Amino acid sequence: MNNADLAEMTAIMLSRRGNTVTVATNAGDALAIAGESTFDVVLCDLELGEEIDGYEIARRLRRSARHRDALLVAVSGFSQDADRKRGRAAGFDAHLAEPLDLAELELLLARKAK
Repeated sequence: MNNADLAEMTAIMLSRRGNTVTVATNAGDALAIAGESTFDVVLCDLELGEEIDGYEIARRLRRSARHRDALLVAVSGFSQDADRKRGRAAGFDAHLAEPLDLAELELLLARKAK
């Protein structure tokens, strides 16, 4: 997520619910962390304000054997049908609009845990 405060707040809430959370607030850090770790779920902002956007991060994660089966969730203020279709084409499994609805996120996490 590109908003450090939102990312940290989300991480705290997820951690309090028993999840292990790693935060990256830019594309370079996210890709570096993804290259060293494996995740069950990845929340990724679409607009990172950098050369690499969230769609490209999703494409790269899907090409990686390490993250091929991860639940990739786009998080964005861009939530029109076209944004969601573009996200699915890039490899996202789900799309959550900002501000983030934690109840909706918890439903996605519960489905992944099954």
